[in-house]
Amino acid sequence: MIRTTALTSALCVALAGVPAYADDAPKGNVMLAKTQPNVVLIWDATPQLVELLNAKKPSDDTLHALEADALAIMAERAKPATETVTIRVVYNRTSEVNKAYVSATLQGVEKLFTMAAPRAEVLKNAAAWKSQLAGGSTPKGVVLTVTGKLPGQ
Repeated sequence: MIRTTALTSALCVALAGVPAYADDAPKGNVMLAKTQPNVVLIWDATPQLVELLNAKKPSDDTLHALEADALAIMAERAKPATETVTIRVVYNRTSEVNKAYVSATLQGVEKLFTMAAPRAEVLKNAAAWKSQLAGGSTPKGVVLTVTGKLPGQ
């Protein structure tokens, strides 16, 4: 019993809150929110969004880049025993620098978008779909629902 509990705990730690900081992986923490029968991931895209905003890209290009990055995360984290993979992309909203605290303060979490697709299709079409999303079109088979706004919109 103790060994099973230890293995389960280790698996939970391994799957939840794993930073995606490989060379070409999007920045931010990806958490596994649900495993069966469909995988649900939550990606805190704050560091990736900051990097894109600092590059002074137009808002549409920034959003499309985040969508393509989200699909890459879905392909990387898709589990074999699931039918669909869903990712919810969020970021931390902050205020201007507060003079009293000499830093920006947290204003909340913005739920930017949700993307879902069948796992088998994500794995089969990941590269092509990523290119389509980066170009601004939503591939057939991907359900993309934008629910929030980027900073400054």
